[in-house]
Amino acid sequence: MDHGMADGPIEGLEKPGQTLSKILSGGADAVLTTFGIAMQFHDLMKGRVGLIVRLDCGETSFWREPESKEQWYKPYSVRDALRIGADGVVVMGYLGIPSEGETLRNLAASSRECFEWGVPLLAEMITFKNSTICADVNSVAIGSRIGAEYGADFIKTYYSGEPAGFRRVTETCPVPVLIAGGEKMKASRDVLEVTKALMKAGAGGIAYGRNVWQHEKPEAMVRALAKIIHDDSSVEEALKLL
Repeated sequence: MDHGMADGPIEGLEKPGQTLSKILSGGADAVLTTFGIAMQFHDLMKGRVGLIVRLDCGETSFWREPESKEQWYKPYSVRDALRIGADGVVVMGYLGIPSEGETLRNLAASSRECFEWGVPLLAEMITFKNSTICADVNSVAIGSRIGAEYGADFIKTYYSGEPAGFRRVTETCPVPVLIAGGEKMKASRDVLEVTKALMKAGAGGIAYGRNVWQHEKPEAMVRALAKIIHDDSSVEEALKLL
């Protein structure tokens, strides 16, 4: 739930308190969100869900002029996150674009801070080629391993699309790999089938956004996903919850 930092009140996040309530009722393990949302809704989440706070941002919004360079920086510290009740923090790790160096410096600095304070660090590792996101096995494996080498405790990245190949990602990364949901999928079955496949391939879990809070039944979707991840249920069993 960190999309609002760049996109504002997009569909599903118009009223973040209401969305959070549905996600918590569905039994989510954790919520990944921004510093501002964590402050505003701390009392709603406290004791009910893990809280992962984003420390960095792109210093731009969706209004950014196409030719302007996106610059990533880290306005919040691990100590700031702890003061609002965070259980973990997240920063980006971009590879293959001009802001690569900035994000990797942020990642290294966050790793040092997290080690000092004993806080889990999630690295969101995204690789690019010609300014386009690369989700092939080799790119995802390299990005995930680099995140671990920088000191991340777990990785968020894209699914390479086929279980056999994705095994290379999970087997060569020494920390758990969580999968981002990306764009909203066309059908609920698609979301659940992808989740089932990537869990079979050794993923440590998921970090879905739009496929949860833009779903017509966010609470039920969380329950269905948890059924697959925690109970190893079939897609058909999970679909019954929707």
